[in-house]
Amino acid sequence: MSQMISIISTFFVGICLGLSQSLIDTMDMDKRVLLNIYHLETSSNCPGNSGLYDFERSVIKAINYVRSLVPAGNKTRFLANIHDTRIPGCFIQEEDRSLLLVKYLKDIKSEASHNDGYSVFIGPPHQCDCNLVNAWISGGSPEETRHQQLYQISYFCPLIGHNTVFNIHLADSTSSQLTTPISAVAIAPSNTNILRGLGAYLITKGWRNIAIFYEPLSYKHGNLVDLMRSIPIPLITTKLKQWALMIHQNQPIYFGMNFTRLLSKFEDNLDAVIIMANPSLAVEFLIGAQNVRCVKEGSIAIIQTNPTDMFTYDSLRNWRAVLSVAPPTLSAGRSLIILNVLPFGTLYDDNSYIYQERINIAVANAAAVAMRLVQINLEAGDGNLIPAMGLFNALKYRKLFYVPTVPNITFTYKIDKDINMEGIYEMLFFALTPKVTERTLASTSSSDFKEIFYQIDVLKYPQIHPWKLADMKWPGDGKGPSIHRCLAAPCDFFSMRFTWANLNHFNLYLSVLSINPSNFKEDPVCIKQLGVPRFPLHSKTIEYLGRLRELRHLNINTFVGCCLIADKFSFVYDFCQRGSLQLFDRNLLDKLWMAPELLRDCANAHKATRAGDVYSFAIILHQVLHQCEPYGRNDTPVEEIIARVASKESPPLRPEINCDEFSPDFLSILERCMCENPDRRPSFKYLNDEFQRMQSKRWDTFLGLIYLTCRKVNVVEHMIQQLEKCSSHLEKQVAERKKELESENKKQSILISRMLPPISVFLLLLLLCPT
Repeated sequence: MSQMISIISTFFVGICLGLSQSLIDTMDMDKRVLLNIYHLETSSNCPGNSGLYDFERSVIKAINYVRSLVPAGNKTRFLANIHDTRIPGCFIQEEDRSLLLVKYLKDIKSEASHNDGYSVFIGPPHQCDCNLVNAWISGGSPEETRHQQLYQISYFCPLIGHNTVFNIHLADSTSSQLTTPISAVAIAPSNTNILRGLGAYLITKGWRNIAIFYEPLSYKHGNLVDLMRSIPIPLITTKLKQWALMIHQNQPIYFGMNFTRLLSKFEDNLDAVIIMANPSLAVEFLIGAQNVRCVKEGSIAIIQTNPTDMFTYDSLRNWRAVLSVAPPTLSAGRSLIILNVLPFGTLYDDNSYIYQERINIAVANAAAVAMRLVQINLEAGDGNLIPAMGLFNALKYRKLFYVPTVPNITFTYKIDKDINMEGIYEMLFFALTPKVTERTLASTSSSDFKEIFYQIDVLKYPQIHPWKLADMKWPGDGKGPSIHRCLAAPCDFFSMRFTWANLNHFNLYLSVLSINPSNFKEDPVCIKQLGVPRFPLHSKTIEYLGRLRELRHLNINTFVGCCLIADKFSFVYDFCQRGSLQLFDRNLLDKLWMAPELLRDCANAHKATRAGDVYSFAIILHQVLHQCEPYGRNDTPVEEIIARVASKESPPLRPEINCDEFSPDFLSILERCMCENPDRRPSFKYLNDEFQRMQSKRWDTFLGLIYLTCRKVNVVEHMIQQLEKCSSHLEKQVAERKKELESENKKQSILISRMLPPISVFLLLLLLCPT
């Protein structure tokens, strides 16, 4: 017995020791430091955005958020250390800054060789430091392994090809290897992405004649015109010459230039001006451009973007700071369109916590990318870092790389075979409010962002066609620049083809064919050209077209036949008298069934809600049972009904219900379905259960309730009543029409007698009625 107790005790002690060791391993895993982030703070005396952000808080916010998504005890959980340093000076040409920067890089590279995890430098924050930092880090340390190297994630400096590699072979790589590990990546939106989106935006807007002015520090790589022409625009037509953008000028701009004289040379030939520069230089351009005649008339659009500062929250914060000290921009400010980006699937919020906490999205994203890279390296090593694996090596096995940065913002990157990270973004277009351009705000620096900017368009990924969100408040006549209708499609060709090409994850081709109204046997028809010179008419094709002609339905546009001309092949359809589906979709009649809360929020009305569907169901139910139009108010205009429902009247406007014909239970349900508070409306499941309960003896289905559950009469009586009402209504209509016809005949006789002599009237009547 004592021996058995000893064995059991030993067994439980072993289990306890194992559990305690597992707990210790979990605690050690949570406390291990596998990432060291080095970051340079901007000097307080440097021009720009030094006082607008809390860079340290931005890094900490991103690290904590990424770490919070990993459960405690997970193999990919770790800690990160942050090392912030401030180097005096703002420009590399200053006497001490270059020496101090090189010394700093030497020190952090020396630390990297002794760190347990990866060492990453994010930045630099100044454009003048970009080349020196990237060249130094790419030099590497040949006597050390990949694990001991210093890596770079650039959020400000664009790199050619999105990444750079170490210039030398490292200690754990052989000379036979063709490539060396990647030393740095750039996460800023690429110039190719920016120009592709700009090209699509200009084409769809119909602005053909443009000029490009860029700040040399904002754009350095090659000729902008050549790059823009080499990018495949996602809008392809049959005649490329018809839609090619005409670039009349492409040159750098600097502070102190005479922008009035610069723009006056081309003002009569321009539809849009693209400024690739920081907000300070762009505002100086606006001040000079406001004296140009075409800008005052609103016939030139001014589109600004800064390739080194593209993220919306960062860009608008910088713009607000510049506008707070700038003079009135007047007509040029009202012609300004600010282009920036947000990650795919992110919604912009002008009251976001990002503004309140002074978070820089670019810096936070760089820190989050570093955290995620260490995590996927831990996944590849089953919870441990592989010494022979560089920081970016694990990306080669991924096509998409998701980086949650801060709450509600997650970046998505596409990874190609060369481990180039290309972000997937949506382009946002903002304009300035008249209060800002006229400087009527009390304090621009402390005003809400919605009082300074309003969003006019969004170009979602893939960059095909912009979605209009608001009308631009153009100066002059308010119409804006002239639109070239032949830009998106040739004038002599009634088709426009949108092609989504060269996309890794989208292989979809969408053709939008416009129509040409015409006449066939004196009946209006629509000719839809297919955009092909020849169309083979095989037996199966003819059989299919024949069956297509036999289709007849109220909701299908009737196919009449084919039209063959020398080099064109077209389909002929009946002309839609009520217009297109898009126009019908915007009809006010549809809003009669819409819930009050959706009528008050038109921007989100397309997002259906269950409570809104219940309200619409109640309106339809009232129509069916009362045999009337929505709300049963034929004498009230539709606009007035919608306005009264949207306004919070007391009591609210609702359909009139005949209480004598329906049971109290049903009336209670109908009133609850049309309740002003959407939270108090019942669900469809509850409605179904209630209707089945009310008619459990007669019907089990939901449809039975509509006609049979709520009436106090049976089906036959109800049908007879409806037929009697219809019959009496028809008799009344026939009698009214007969009286109208007799009245018109009398008026006709009186008119004829007044216009003709009596003898002519007599002869005419004699001829018509000989008897």
